[in-house]
Amino acid sequence: SHLQYRTVQHVVGSRHLNVVVLAKLGFENTDPWLVPASANTSYVADPREEGNTAMKVSANGFMHFQSPELRAFELSVATSSVNVDVYVPDPQPNQWWIGNLGAYVDCPYDGIYNQFLGQKDLTHLFRKEYNAVGFTISADLLDKLKRSIGGCRFALDLNVTNGPAPFLLDKMGFVHANDEVIVIPTEPTSSSSNSGSSSSASSSSSAGFACSGMCLDAVVASTQYASYTLGTTSEKWYVMTRIPAGWQASESAGRTISVNGVTVATGQTTWPAAINGNWYVRFSPGTHSWASWSWW
Repeated sequence: SHLQYRTVQHVVGSRHLNVVVLAKLGFENTDPWLVPASANTSYVADPREEGNTAMKVSANGFMHFQSPELRAFELSVATSSVNVDVYVPDPQPNQWWIGNLGAYVDCPYDGIYNQFLGQKDLTHLFRKEYNAVGFTISADLLDKLKRSIGGCRFALDLNVTNGPAPFLLDKMGFVHANDEVIVIPTEPTSSSSNSGSSSSASSSSSAGFACSGMCLDAVVASTQYASYTLGTTSEKWYVMTRIPAGWQASESAGRTISVNGVTVATGQTTWPAAINGNWYVRFSPGTHSWASWSWW
């Protein structure tokens, strides 16, 4: 072992901070991030700093991670300070440079495209434990986030020396004053505006619907304008995180379209309430495999 001089009092992770963690930012296995295959990602219960799981990633050079989309009501807890707890493994193949972590935020519906929040060096962090890594959101950007219509993602760029031991990420959230009590926002139960759209949820109930069977293989739909060909005469599922402003279907003869278990007419933008922030769109079996749909 060896001694290293430190200029700050040693604290494990961000335990000294009041970090408000949304499930979508907390690296929970129920809200997985978009990750590259090279990361060999898995969700582990130990070691973790918050919630039920942390995200374990291989030490495999440069890797880009994207959070699930955040809706407008979730951004109400945003502050000027963002925290991520990073577990640095030991031993390290290069003692003089372990790597760095960069952070971004992307809100395309608000004209915010991959806004850089900063990059932090990991070389002098404590090893074999979590470390608090902080980023600052400017006043102008924070104001935009507070007024966002939703559809925002946070992203992390982890760039490390290739090595045998994995890194872990956990407890990403917004730092509040230590004496401030924050209630984690939940999805509004009444009809409300949805990200990127002026459409609304209807009073039609989706209670009792659960994604199972072929729904578990639903295609994750783009949050921006997109067009998809079903490519099958069997049923086809898509999952969306917002209600489109408009949509259409072509060559869909014989098919019934439903959202969260409720039948909708082609082009109908009054949809049932979201389930955990998602709308599951099902096309029943039909005549043409080249049937398609698009939305905006």
